[in-house]
Amino acid sequence: MGPQSAEIQLEGLIEIVPPQPVSYWPETVGWFILLGLITLAAAWFVYRRYHYRKANKYRRWALVELEELSQRMEEDKSLGRSLSELPVLVKRTALHCFSREKIASLSGEKWLAFLDASYRGKGFSQGPGRLLEELAYQPEGQIKSYTSEIIRPLIDLVRTWIKKHRREP
Repeated sequence: MGPQSAEIQLEGLIEIVPPQPVSYWPETVGWFILLGLITLAAAWFVYRRYHYRKANKYRRWALVELEELSQRMEEDKSLGRSLSELPVLVKRTALHCFSREKIASLSGEKWLAFLDASYRGKGFSQGPGRLLEELAYQPEGQIKSYTSEIIRPLIDLVRTWIKKHRREP
């Protein structure tokens, strides 16, 4: 076989045409409907998440303030003042999410019962939360006598209340 026979063999060949690239764009209506539903679901999720975060901003703020109070107490800087700020923090948080008429006048057993009812527990009226009422009215000198074994459960209870209480509709 010489060079001429190779040329004769190549003359009869047809060049292979590659197929058109596959389109990633859907061609049927069902896929467009599905894409629209997914877009609507994503938009609804973002909308709900935004409003949830906005509605619970006061909780994040209260938890940060509680953490600052807790750190000041651990460092033993102005223990009495920090502890007397704890009932104020709880009352401010409650005033943010419940009506002022309902909350502002509550004190004593009624206040503790309200706190228990708002998070469906018994920690304020029957547990370490009873100390909250004492802290609100005692002078700073007497508050300094409390130890961390007494205060730590109260701070944990307040943290739980901030996270789990139910807002007024």
